Amino acid sequence: MTILNLPLVLLSAVRVPASPHKKDLLNILDRVPTYVQTLQFTVKDHTVGPSATFVKVDHVIRETKNLMCVINSVVTKCLECATKYNLDFNSIVGGISTGSLHGDDCSAGAMGDSKGSSNSTEGSM
Repeated sequence: MTILNLPLVLLSAVRVPASPHKKDLLNILDRVPTYVQTLQFTVKDHTVGPSATFVKVDHVIRETKNLMCVINSVVTKCLECATKYNLDFNSIVGGISTGSLHGDDCSAGAMGDSKGSSNSTEGSM
């Protein structure tokens, strides 16, 4: 997987002591491959015509956003665990840059399956 070095994050998760935080982190990590696979299927889906292409692009954008929201959750939970348990991940990742992790629009509803509905103007094309 090229988007996220999953073994590296799993190694980080192993260093977190057994706790509800570790369980949450592992639950979030379990969702990453599903979102990657969904995005791959969406990208590989064959389309014919401008309307179908528009719908496909719309779905790819939403699936990418869903994946990035899950990755954001993983990073946030890793940072939370590192802070709470005083874990040093610098030797693993080569330094942590703490940018804005919460200033996004990844709401709970954004991570649903976007295949069934669309907010775009498909009919107007």
